[in-house]
Amino acid sequence: MRAYEYTLLFSFGLLLLFHLIVLITAPLHLNLWIVLSFLYFSLWVDWKQRRYAFMKFLLERYYGKSHQFVQLRPLPIESEESIITVVERFQRGVKHPLVVFDKGVEVGKLDENELLHAFFAEKMTSAKTKDLLYLY
Repeated sequence: MRAYEYTLLFSFGLLLLFHLIVLITAPLHLNLWIVLSFLYFSLWVDWKQRRYAFMKFLLERYYGKSHQFVQLRPLPIESEESIITVVERFQRGVKHPLVVFDKGVEVGKLDENELLHAFFAEKMTSAKTKDLLYLY
């Protein structure tokens, strides 16, 4: 999620730089102003729909329609973290086994599919990760 937002902000910065260059070199070039307006509008629409793009990413992982995973990277999480904050740390192309810690001590492990199932099927978006652990 943050990577996509950083990409949009970086694109906006480059667009502002390009806008400044156009303003200095060709201030009366109508075609460039139309193209700049379209690019600003496109960036604005992408910024407004960034949450939908993130949900699409999560749904692809949940339904297993994503590409093969290249890496296996454990994701340490705190037991008091909400599910939404954990799924925001997922990365594309990486499978995340979740290691749950409580006050620095490992209390259990979760698979990312369990977390996604709780997020989508059970609608536990604001639940804590400790609620998903089944301790016997």
